[in-house]
Amino acid sequence: MKLNFKQRNILLGTILMWPMMGIFLASLTNLLENDFFPEITGFGRFALFAFAGLLLSAIISFLIPVFSPMTRAQNEIMDELEQNGQTQRFIELTEQEINRLITTGKAYKHYQFFSQYVSLQADAFLIQHNPQAAIQSINRINLQDLQTYTGKVLADQQILGYFDVQMAIAEELCNADMANAVMRDASPYLQKVNEKNLGHFIIANEVYFCYYMATGNYAKAYEHARKYFDHTANRFCSFLGNSCSVKVFIKTGQFTEAERFLQNAEQQTTSTPNQRQILAYLRESLNRARAGM
Repeated sequence: MKLNFKQRNILLGTILMWPMMGIFLASLTNLLENDFFPEITGFGRFALFAFAGLLLSAIISFLIPVFSPMTRAQNEIMDELEQNGQTQRFIELTEQEINRLITTGKAYKHYQFFSQYVSLQADAFLIQHNPQAAIQSINRINLQDLQTYTGKVLADQQILGYFDVQMAIAEELCNADMANAVMRDASPYLQKVNEKNLGHFIIANEVYFCYYMATGNYAKAYEHARKYFDHTANRFCSFLGNSCSVKVFIKTGQFTEAERFLQNAEQQTTSTPNQRQILAYLRESLNRARAGM
């Protein structure tokens, strides 16, 4: 059985707290100088505190969402994303949490989550063919705040994701001026990307792809679509390579090729809700292009 986001969070929290809670209970017993089970010694005593620590950890992990609005919102948002994709309800959930963080003055304190929700929401608007709403959403974060308030471990990926959404908006609008402006800001970060870091490569390559699509250089865009096929061991990269190729051939009016790559993408999908939405978006785009011939 596959665990959802909330269940994985509870399990992870339980595992991480387990040793600490076991030690805490053993120390508390010694501090109180009250041995509740004096007849249990040796390994049995160790097992007792281990079990008690596990039970306490599980209870605490289960109760955290009850008392933490941020954790509760994160569970709802990520569960919706994993189970149904970037739906209208997903947009509403992210909007609620974004507004809560702003009104409570905690947006900068939890900027990693705030900026993630904004980027995901903007991307969801693009799936709905609503670039203007995506612009309004992504404009709630900026590069300087990402550099200042995002933790160092995730800062690079968050910044790349920010540029990725901006460039995707430029592509949707076919706005070369916007694409050039985004590229000027993004270039220093893109140049630092090491292709061995697959996560960063996937995002950076998509930024380049969207840039060339927005500026009408479809040959260069196709080169970047093909780069994903250098990582065919990763099924998601194959999916991206085919998906990006579909976009290129729609723009160039080569609908037979677009159909071929779309079918390849359908074969490469892992059937996540998000990938199904991307495929539906591409199918709709191809049908529109054919109807407009």
